[in-house]
Amino acid sequence: MVSDEWYMIVNPYAGSGKTLERWEQARSQLERSGVPFRFEFTEGEGTLPVKVCRACAAGYRHIAAVGGDGTVHETLSGIMAFLSTEDGSAYSPSDFTLAVIPIGSGNDWIRTTGVPRDPAAAAALLADHVTISQDVVRVTDASGKARYMVNVGGVGLDARVCAKVNRYKALGYRNRLLYALALVASLRRHRCVDMLVRCDGNTIYSGPVYTIAVANGRYSGGGFRQTSPLTALDDGLLDVSVVPRINVFQFLAKVPTILTGTLYRRKPVMAFRCRRLEVLPSGQRGSVYEVDGEVPGTIPVTMETSGDRINVVVPR
Repeated sequence: MVSDEWYMIVNPYAGSGKTLERWEQARSQLERSGVPFRFEFTEGEGTLPVKVCRACAAGYRHIAAVGGDGTVHETLSGIMAFLSTEDGSAYSPSDFTLAVIPIGSGNDWIRTTGVPRDPAAAAALLADHVTISQDVVRVTDASGKARYMVNVGGVGLDARVCAKVNRYKALGYRNRLLYALALVASLRRHRCVDMLVRCDGNTIYSGPVYTIAVANGRYSGGGFRQTSPLTALDDGLLDVSVVPRINVFQFLAKVPTILTGTLYRRKPVMAFRCRRLEVLPSGQRGSVYEVDGEVPGTIPVTMETSGDRINVVVPR
C-alpha cells in the first residue's frame, strides 16, 4: 500500500558535529506544520541506500534526504535500486518525490533548486509540496554497475580533489573551505592523462586532459561553477567542460572564472551539451572519476540522461 507519509533518512555523520541539533530543528518544524513522517538514522557506510530501497518497497513515495550532497546521492541510489527490483518495475522515478533537508557540510545541489540552508526553513517546504522535475543521470563504468547522479560529476583533477576531500572528512575535518584546501593540495601532484571524449557518439576531443566537469546541477565544491551557469535540471542534457593540457599556473589563473561561472567561455576550455558522454582512456594510464563527490572507480565511464525524471521539492 502506498503511504502518504514522508520517509526521512537522516545521516548523523553529515555536518560539522551539529547534525542532531539541526535535525531536531527540522523535526520540530515538521511537527508544527502537520507533515506526517517517519524517520530513520543511517547506521554506517552503505546502509543508507538499503534503508531507502526498503522504505520504497514498504510503500513510501515521498523520500527526504536529511544530510549533505552525499546523502542526496545515496537516497536517489536507493530509490533507483527499488525500481530495478521485480516489485519496483511497475513504477518510474516520476512516481517519487525527493526532498532535501540540508544538514551536511556540502550543500551544492540546493544552490540550484533554491532550497534554503536553514533546516527548519527547508522542512517547512514539505507542507507546501511544490515540486519540479529533475533529470535522472545514469553513470556506468567497466564494472557494469549503474550509479545515479543528482548534481555534478567529473574526471581528472575534479575527481582527485573529491578524493582528497573525502580523506579529510574521514579524518574528522569539517569546513566550508575543505574543497578549496583539497584543490590546493591536489594541484601539486596532478598530471594530465590521455583520454578520448565522446559526445552522443561523436569524438569531440582526444588527447591529454587536465580536468572534466559534467553537470546536471550548477554548483560544486562549495559554490564553484565549472560549467555554464545556464545548466538546467530538466532539459535532458548534460553540460560539460573539458580542460585540456595546461600547467598549474595557467589553471590557477582560471580559478576566478570558476567562481564567476565563466570558465566555459575561456580558451582552451571546450564546452558542450549532450545526452550521453563517454570518457575513455587512450593511453596506458587511467584516471579516477567522481559522481556527486563520491569516487567509485576509474575510466572508462559513461554518463547519460536516462529519459526519466524525478520530482524534487523546491520553494514557491
